[in-house]
Amino acid sequence: MLRTIPGVGARTAEAILAYVDDARRFARSSQAAAYFGLVPCQDASAGTNRLGHITKQGPATARKYLVQAAWQAVRRSATIGRRYERLVGGRPERRKIALVAVAQWLVRCMVSMLRSGEVWRESARADIRALPCPGPQRWAKGRGRAKRFRDNRKAGRWQDDSGQDEPDLVRGD
Repeated sequence: MLRTIPGVGARTAEAILAYVDDARRFARSSQAAAYFGLVPCQDASAGTNRLGHITKQGPATARKYLVQAAWQAVRRSATIGRRYERLVGGRPERRKIALVAVAQWLVRCMVSMLRSGEVWRESARADIRALPCPGPQRWAKGRGRAKRFRDNRKAGRWQDDSGQDEPDLVRGD
């Protein structure tokens, strides 16, 4: 079942199955990513919160296989490739950081697949905006929340609670 994911081979699937054993032991898929050591270290002091390198806790072999599977998945799957490019955000120095983020996302998908019994479906994951990850606008200068709000206001687009764009019926300009 795990081999249906683009880039995941026999060894990666075996390693994940061996270490996860029963996917229901993780309450959330993010706990599985923490188990494999693919989450950032947190250094907090006096209101300052810094997320650093990955924790590297858990099995190093499985982590190595997951990163290699992420490289192959980026090359073989358009959906995963778009996710990787979105994480890189046009900054070449972020390639390895984005690759580890894709590996973390892959392990979360694998645990969810093991829990539900479903196979990988490329079309079901085609909406890249529905996936939880920071986009390149997070680091872009001058494209903060207030700027996007002003741009949407000028264009006459407003978003309701469902996230759907609606034209502004009463303009107060």
